[in-house]
Amino acid sequence: MKSVLKLKGKNMDEHSFNKLLEVCSWEEGLDDKYLAILPINQVESAHGDIKNILSDRDFLDDVKNNKCKIIIFLTDQGDPRYDKKIGDSFNSLLKEYGLDNTSISFFTCESGDNPVSNISILEYNFPLTEFYTSNLDTLNLTEPIFQYVLSKRHKRQYYFCCFNGTFKNHRTILFYNLLKNNLLENNLCSYTSYDKYEDGGEVKREELVDVLRVDDKYVDKMLDMLPYCTDSILEDANSGVHTYDINVMAHFSSYFNICTGSGFEGFPYLDDKTYKPILTFQPFIIVGEYRSLDVLRKCGFKTFDGWIDESYDKERDYRKRLDLIVNEINKLCSMSITEIDEWYKSMDKVLIHNFNHMKKIFDSRVQGKRINIFVDNLFIVNKNSYVKIHEGYNE
Repeated sequence: MKSVLKLKGKNMDEHSFNKLLEVCSWEEGLDDKYLAILPINQVESAHGDIKNILSDRDFLDDVKNNKCKIIIFLTDQGDPRYDKKIGDSFNSLLKEYGLDNTSISFFTCESGDNPVSNISILEYNFPLTEFYTSNLDTLNLTEPIFQYVLSKRHKRQYYFCCFNGTFKNHRTILFYNLLKNNLLENNLCSYTSYDKYEDGGEVKREELVDVLRVDDKYVDKMLDMLPYCTDSILEDANSGVHTYDINVMAHFSSYFNICTGSGFEGFPYLDDKTYKPILTFQPFIIVGEYRSLDVLRKCGFKTFDGWIDESYDKERDYRKRLDLIVNEINKLCSMSITEIDEWYKSMDKVLIHNFNHMKKIFDSRVQGKRINIFVDNLFIVNKNSYVKIHEGYNE
C-alpha cells in the first residue's frame, strides 16, 4: 500500500481524490517513499500550484532524492501534450528546480500520440470509471434485454437517438441539419441547451446565425423549437440532469446512437456519451474530435466499419466532418425498418464484444493495477526517461 500526500491548489477536486485512493488501495500519510497528488479539474492552474508547493525546501529535497513523486491528477479535460504552452512551462519547471522527467507526472482523461513534452503521462479517464460504477444496475439490466430483443426479433420504433444538453457549436450545427433534412420526426432527439435558459436566458437568433453561417427559415424554426426534448430524463430543460443517467428504454427503442461529445475541434476525449450506447448494445456515430474512433479501437473496442461509413473520423476539418456525418445519417435513415433491423442484428458479435470489453476495462481492479504499474515505474526508470501508459487496455 502506497502512502499519499494530498497537495493543495486551485480548482481542487476532493471527491475524485478520495475515489482514486479507493481504486488504488492507497492511504494518506508519509512513508519512506510517497506520492504527492494534486487533484484538480483545470490544467491551467497546475503550473502555479506546483511552483508554490516546490517552494517548500524539505519537500523539494524529497522530490530530488526520489523519495516523492508529484502527480497532477486532472479529473476533467486538459493534457500538457496538446497545449504547447503548458507542456513547455512544465519542462521549464523541471529544469529550474533540477528535477528529472519522472518527478512530475500527469493523470489525464485524454488520449493520443502527440507529445510536446517529456513529462510522464498516464491516460486514466476517471469520469468514465465513475460513469461505469454509477451504472452497475443498468449493466445488469441491459444484457438480458438485448438477448430478449434478439430472440424475439423485435423491431424498433425509431432509427436513432441523439440526446444533447449543453449548448455547443457542433451540436447546434447537427441539430440544424437534422431539422433541415426532416430527421427529427420519427426519431428521438433532444437539444435542451439548458445552460442558455438558466436565470431566464435564451438562445439568441444572431448566435445561431453566427454558429451556423446561414440565415434561413430553418434558423427561425430552430429558434422556435428550442429547448427541444424527447428524452424523459432531460425533460426539465432548465435544470439539466446528472450526465451518467441512461434512458434505457430510449436506447432500446432506436437502432443507432448519434453521440455528440463535449468537444469537436480539439483532441480525442471520450466521455459518457460514447459509452452509453456500448452499455445498451447500440452501434454509434461519434460527433466528436478528429480520430475519436481510432482512440476507441486503441482501447480494444470494435467500431462499425462495413455497416457505417466511418471515413468521417479521418476528416480534419470539423465542418466537413459534420457534413460527412449528416450524409451517413441520411443514408441509414433511408433504409426501411425491415432493412435497418437486419442491419442491426448482423452486428451482434461486435455489440457483445464491446459490452464485455467495457465490463473488463472499467473494473476497478484493472484500473488500480494499471495505475500502480505506472507509479512503480516512476520510481525505477532512468532519470532522463519518462513513463507513458496509454488508455489502451489490451493486455
